[in-house]
Amino acid sequence: MTAASVWPSSSARRSLAAFLVLVAVIGCAVLTAAAPPPPPAACYGDLTVNGDPAPEGLTITAEIDRGDSWIADHESDGRLRRPRRI
Repeated sequence: MTAASVWPSSSARRSLAAFLVLVAVIGCAVLTAAAPPPPPAACYGDLTVNGDPAPEGLTITAEIDRGDSWIADHESDGRLRRPRRI
């Protein structure tokens, strides 16, 4: 038995390489698709203006580090309503 007879033919090696690349691509796609979405933004705390509770209906605008801006309305129960990107 010669060394040449032990190794698969070049077409078999190409087929194996193509199969391994396909498995790697599909594996990466599955892992990427399975990643959970980022959590929604949340704000906590008391809203005051000059030390007094913020009035109902006050509109709050926030700018995030990466340049996103959000706006929300302050309600009488202290919650922010209808947060939306601007």
